[in-house]
Amino acid sequence: MALNAFAISSLAVKGMEMGFKGASEFLSTIPTRYAKNYNMRNTDTGQTIEIVLPPRPNPWIEGRAVDTQGTDEERVSLTVRQFNTSRMISDAELQVSDKEFMEDYVKIDINGGVRQAETQCLIDILSNPAMANTGSVGQRPASSQVWQETAAMARQMLVPNSGKDRICALLDEITMAKLANNEATLFRPATLVDSAALEGRVQELAGVAKMYGSPNIATHTNGSGNTTGVLVNGAGQSGNSLVCDAATFSSTFTEGSQFILELNALDPEKTQIVQTFPQVFTLTQDAVADGAGNVTLVFAPAIIVSGSLKNVETAPANNGTVVFLGNLNKKYRQNILYSPESCAFVGLPLPALEGQGGVVKLGTYNSVPIRAVHYTNYDEGLNKLRYDIFFGIAVKRWEWIWRIWDLEVAA
Repeated sequence: MALNAFAISSLAVKGMEMGFKGASEFLSTIPTRYAKNYNMRNTDTGQTIEIVLPPRPNPWIEGRAVDTQGTDEERVSLTVRQFNTSRMISDAELQVSDKEFMEDYVKIDINGGVRQAETQCLIDILSNPAMANTGSVGQRPASSQVWQETAAMARQMLVPNSGKDRICALLDEITMAKLANNEATLFRPATLVDSAALEGRVQELAGVAKMYGSPNIATHTNGSGNTTGVLVNGAGQSGNSLVCDAATFSSTFTEGSQFILELNALDPEKTQIVQTFPQVFTLTQDAVADGAGNVTLVFAPAIIVSGSLKNVETAPANNGTVVFLGNLNKKYRQNILYSPESCAFVGLPLPALEGQGGVVKLGTYNSVPIRAVHYTNYDEGLNKLRYDIFFGIAVKRWEWIWRIWDLEVAA
């Protein structure tokens, strides 16, 4: 039976929903409350909008006395991403069955879009704050010790680790293959290696509930300023910027680079216990040192020394050292260990394109809007099919994401 315009649009949406179900499995979704400046019809890809997240719980204390604390509403900025593609539909393709059209055409179209979306998700995650296992930089994390150690540190930061919220990981496929092989050799049967190779994921490996292999693992390239010697210039600094000196003249610091200060992390939900590992900060914009070696670093999370969002015990000291992860001018793959509740697809509503001369079908996968339009270009006498996805990535709990730096790769 020949396909009609309504069937084509419906099949395209169904195929996109199926494609996203696999690619976005490593993320959760959240209901979204937008800031007032969000305009569906005027928002374009690359723009930044703001959403509002529920407040974090206040720390518990022991004793009869109650010190009522205000809850700090959190607002998260995210970059809007719109991916689209289109294809011409021949007269012969219009004559195939629904099943053939889905298998032979729609799935092929969707695979590319899903891969682009997954890649962009990972890149966007790296531009947000995250913790890191600072002892694994520059090594292939193919031993169970690295993952078990990172999972243990994550649990100390109260990362959920039960039910559907078990700690997960997304890692380079070669790294996962080596890790699975090492684990199988020591503890587990060869079926572990088969699972990693054939399914791209393994269950309950190295203390992590689910491990997903991906060819789309993001990379990060450090700037020329990632050297020892950068110092804090002035005591008592807090917030999202830090004035520093003693940097190499005119050296560069790239967005997504990570650094530590002489400050250990705090668990923000108990009695703010000081941990045995450092708080990690992520640059949210590029910076360049001046001719005297002065530079202001802009980063997240903010240095917060009081209130329910407190994340360090004290402000950094004057002349405290700023230690960057990784070597200068080097590129590293970035594996991540995370809770599915740490970050999420945020679906942005897509206009229905009323009156555009085509058959429009809207759908969603969780909260990710999907749009397919089948239309005819009468001047050319061609049938065309367009696919659209419109989303952003929100990092809800940065301390529930851990970057595990891999080997250096060619720049």
